[in-house]
Amino acid sequence: MTRSLSAVESLLAARLGLDVSSLSPDATKRAVERRSLALGLDGPARYLGRLLDDPSEWVALVEEVVVPETWLFRDGGPFDELAAFVRSRAGSPSARSIRILSLPCASGEEAWSVATILAETGVSPREATVDAVDVSPRLVEAARRGIYGSGAIRDLEALPRTEAFRPVEGGLEIRPALRPYVRFHVGNALEYEAPAPPPCYDVVFCRNLLIYLTPEARRRVTNRIDGMLRPGGLLVLGHAEAFSTFFPSYAPVPRPRSFAARKPEAVGEPARPRVPARPAQRPGSVPAASGSRPAAERNHGRHRPPPPAAPAGEELLVLARRLAGAGERASVERLCAEALAADPVSVEAYLLLAETALAAGDERRAEARFDRVLYLDPRHEGALLQLARLRERAGDGDAAGRLRGRAVRAARAIP
Repeated sequence: MTRSLSAVESLLAARLGLDVSSLSPDATKRAVERRSLALGLDGPARYLGRLLDDPSEWVALVEEVVVPETWLFRDGGPFDELAAFVRSRAGSPSARSIRILSLPCASGEEAWSVATILAETGVSPREATVDAVDVSPRLVEAARRGIYGSGAIRDLEALPRTEAFRPVEGGLEIRPALRPYVRFHVGNALEYEAPAPPPCYDVVFCRNLLIYLTPEARRRVTNRIDGMLRPGGLLVLGHAEAFSTFFPSYAPVPRPRSFAARKPEAVGEPARPRVPARPAQRPGSVPAASGSRPAAERNHGRHRPPPPAAPAGEELLVLARRLAGAGERASVERLCAEALAADPVSVEAYLLLAETALAAGDERRAEARFDRVLYLDPRHEGALLQLARLRERAGDGDAAGRLRGRAVRAARAIP
């Protein structure tokens, strides 16, 4: 694997949380080859430069590695459980507007299925809201259209519920009465912020996402979901995502094949999901970080072991280091900014920014960034020596001497 291809995989892991080892072999390579061909670029190195400089190309790559793998009323049981949950709240003195999250929503079949259940149970759009989120703009646009082919119905038990849809040439279309229930958003599961202060959701559908994420991304997503779900709320996962693995304090519901569990009612100590290094088993069809099945996911061969996990910020800095050696200043700046968004006190990010500015001859900015490094780590020998050189060039010999003295003492303190 070339360094450039490895850098693309690092970006997918850092920005989407996608564990590329969960895809079929060479999935990323084939995606890069297709995009390079479409752009007329000769090889991964040229493509990497384009990917880092053109935000629209990042969107195109995401679209390349995810495709929808969902259908209306998928598995049946989760929607029967949702109907029972909604009915159990009817007439309750403490009942409030029901809020439901579909994350990720892919091309919208799940969100419209939820809306159908709400209508069936007599809940109006004024009393319920469905937030449906996916990282793919193309899929979100398809979800908003709400027009599906015959393949959207795969379970015979779901046929009676399709009365909520109207026939169109070659398939079904969402009836206008269902549209007010659902609000679609383009968003990343790692960064999604609920439109109301958490906990705000009564039900969360997060099916077939966690098993395709890196361990760090799974930790972030499970913590985010747990924080957004109200005590006593309903959580639906994919058939291969065991609650005992990801949400051990949640109580699975007894309904067969509902793949649902209830969050504890206690509000004192929040549930702390436990995230293992890898899920116990791998399903045949699951979405990538957008909730949409990876395009190359047709792997019937050997399962490759996962690479060691690294926090998202570290992944970005590894890539930034590689690009710094090639003089890609703008790309390094952008990657360091992303790393600092993940970890605002990253000494490594500020140090790399300082070195990049120094290499470009921007001594004023370099000095400010070395100062920031020392603010976070007062005994950083490299930053002390670089600042000493800069102060000496500026004619401040006393300050340079003090900095060199600090560097000597810092070096002696290292075991």
